[in-house]
Amino acid sequence: MSDISADPAASGEGPVRLSIASYNIHRAWGRDKQYLPERTARVLKELDTDVIGLQEVDSCLSSPNGSDQLTYMAQEAGYKSIAGPTVFKENGNYGNALLTRRPVLGVRRIDLSVPGREPRGAVYAEIDVDGFPVSVITTHLGLKRNERLYQVGRLLEIIDDKKRMVLMGDFNEWKVKSLPTRMLEERFGKEIRMRTYPTWLPLFRLDWIWIVPRKALRTIDRHRTQDSRIASDHLPVRAEVEWTVE
Repeated sequence: MSDISADPAASGEGPVRLSIASYNIHRAWGRDKQYLPERTARVLKELDTDVIGLQEVDSCLSSPNGSDQLTYMAQEAGYKSIAGPTVFKENGNYGNALLTRRPVLGVRRIDLSVPGREPRGAVYAEIDVDGFPVSVITTHLGLKRNERLYQVGRLLEIIDDKKRMVLMGDFNEWKVKSLPTRMLEERFGKEIRMRTYPTWLPLFRLDWIWIVPRKALRTIDRHRTQDSRIASDHLPVRAEVEWTVE
């Protein structure tokens, strides 16, 4: 995919509405220790959003039709997929991905890796929503505080605060008032964070969705169903957004 292109002239009429979700799929391994990408695909169908940011996608693992899990789940749920691998192996790769039902204008893959730690990254895509460009970023930050400090700082350097933007993912931030959290809130405003981890007793707010501007957020909630409670160790977060066209 190419780098993000220049904004096209807006041709639609507002408001600009988008449904989004963020979901750490845990490589499609469920709490019952079964590898069932078809179950994960059912959760994606349940979410039924325009865009889904995925973390822990393992394309080294095959699916029922013999394809890799990202290809399989995207096809099953009716999405186009944008891979954002961070770990590369001979038989596939592992990392983030973006699923979309909207046209893609451009893609940038951002390396957020810290030496000596698991490679990390982000997928930064520009999508067309009824003739208006929207920036969507999905990421999965590191387990150590110093990693996250670097990764948040790097994201803030790269992100261009356009009129319409979504930043989402598994931020691995356990403390609500941590420095990485405050850095993000200073830039994008305070967000509503759901308790999503672990699925059997959600206590920790690890999976976040930031909307720019903040006032565009209409609804946000955890997606709790029979399948989503067991398909991963994280619950998905789902949001509805409506931007006013000025």
